Amino acid sequence: MGLLYPVINKEFENPLAFFNGFTIGFLGGVAIAFHEDYRFYKKIKREHFIIRLLKSVTLYTFYFAIIVALVIALTYGTSNKLGFIQYILGPDFKQFIFHGDYIVIVLYALFFCGLVSFTLIMSGKIESRVMFNMITGKYRKPIEENRIFMAIDLNNSTELAEKLEEEEYYEFLNTFYLDLMPAIISTNGQIYRYVGDQVLISWHVSTPARNIACLRTYFMAKNEVRKNKEKYLARWGLSPSFKAVFHCGKVVAGEIGDLKSQFVFHGEVLNQMRIMEKHCRSKAVSVLLSKPYIEMVNLPAYYKLQQCSVLNITATDPILLFTVHHSTKGKSITN
Repeated sequence: MGLLYPVINKEFENPLAFFNGFTIGFLGGVAIAFHEDYRFYKKIKREHFIIRLLKSVTLYTFYFAIIVALVIALTYGTSNKLGFIQYILGPDFKQFIFHGDYIVIVLYALFFCGLVSFTLIMSGKIESRVMFNMITGKYRKPIEENRIFMAIDLNNSTELAEKLEEEEYYEFLNTFYLDLMPAIISTNGQIYRYVGDQVLISWHVSTPARNIACLRTYFMAKNEVRKNKEKYLARWGLSPSFKAVFHCGKVVAGEIGDLKSQFVFHGEVLNQMRIMEKHCRSKAVSVLLSKPYIEMVNLPAYYKLQQCSVLNITATDPILLFTVHHSTKGKSITN
């Protein structure tokens, strides 16, 4: 966007204008990225869409207003063989600020900051890859894909719902989901849907080294929830725990409906996962991995598998299920 401005302004014979455009765009983009990262990992309180949009646009435009002034002063001061401070105090800089292109550039930045902020907020509301695929029409016709799925289920959700008021339970569940987000995003997981006290996440099947990231998501999420235990105890008097199941296989992915269309998966893999979840409860384990998933990954030595049961979907096609232990420095943590 920074490089676009000198093109619109037809400054093709001024290489400094393109250098400034690139530098301003790059520095402004880095500033926005750091702010969005800070906002996400600090879990700043959720705000009304319009309020957050106005705050973001105002802040990002302010970033660019400062960056534009500094970059212009530095580059044109250097090209005119003047010092940075000397150029700022000189007539050329005052002319640029009060009678030159400065106001136009800031308004240009305001427009694009509004566009970027709207896109970033919407990509949080609607998973960014889903939104992109809907815009490009990738799934307008159903596509067969090989995917890995992880279902995270909150333990004792019925008892929690009975103990807490409805609004309190909603806040508890929402806080729990928010605590899972850093782990899911850091391993490039795609949130498929929330179903009550369960969240279903998927990944495209890739190389064995990449596929193991799905399992790391579970342990990272568990650590994040454990780290925030005091927060839950102080507010609700209890801390959440959860179980997870992993499975993979072929599904058909596509958009369904026109008005309020949705991105959906269809396949036997999802039905098998529901049965696996019941096994997870009956076997009193926190994590179950199917053999098809295990065959897709290279498990490091610190992951110790233990066969748990056999899922008899059909007489001819049983699925072996495993639980996993994570060993660190000789200490084994059973999950």
